Amino acid sequence: LVAQLEFAQAKASFNKGDFQASLSGFNRVVEKYPKSPIAPEALYWASVSEYKRTGSRDALMNGWKRLLKEYPDSDWAKKVGFVEGK
Repeated sequence: LVAQLEFAQAKASFNKGDFQASLSGFNRVVEKYPKSPIAPEALYWASVSEYKRTGSRDALMNGWKRLLKEYPDSDWAKKVGFVEGK
């Protein structure tokens, strides 16, 4: 439940355009609750937040590659499978 609350706070920051706060929040969810069902989604949105914050396509792709590596069976990994040519 706490992981979902922290995720919701990070998503609210993202929706407001505060990408630094959303990046920190999503990363915190992944770090504190790596086994949580919401962790793969948090990692996905952390990558998008970093891209929105910096404009770095490399940061986006690296985050998604991490998602594929750490949560290969998640629905979120399926969304970014094209990164590895899947």
